[in-house]
Amino acid sequence: QLEAKLSKLECVLNSAIETASDLVAISKYGAKPTEFVVASSDYDPSSACGGEILLLLEEYRKFCTSTQEFDPDFDIDPRKPIQEALNRTLAVLRQVGPWAAWKMRPIKNLETLTPYLPNK
Repeated sequence: QLEAKLSKLECVLNSAIETASDLVAISKYGAKPTEFVVASSDYDPSSACGGEILLLLEEYRKFCTSTQEFDPDFDIDPRKPIQEALNRTLAVLRQVGPWAAWKMRPIKNLETLTPYLPNK
């Protein structure tokens, strides 16, 4: 019965449960996380200063799309990670507004460890 409940919990939370029986692993990974659920309606940028932020990010996204000032010998387009980050940021800002986007920023660190430009 416990296994069925744990499987259902994994399915509902779209996650995987890991168990440990030794005290070292339990003390190392057994943190007590705090989880908050924030419910709100879609953000209205005309009601606050967020509209200016959205316009600025839209202009930057258009600039990244239109610029061609990079070495054509790159294996991949160096604009792609920037455009993806801007698209995600714009989507979050449009849905929940600047305060919630600021609160979510530690969740995803935008600095990637793998370089996307080839070393010469």
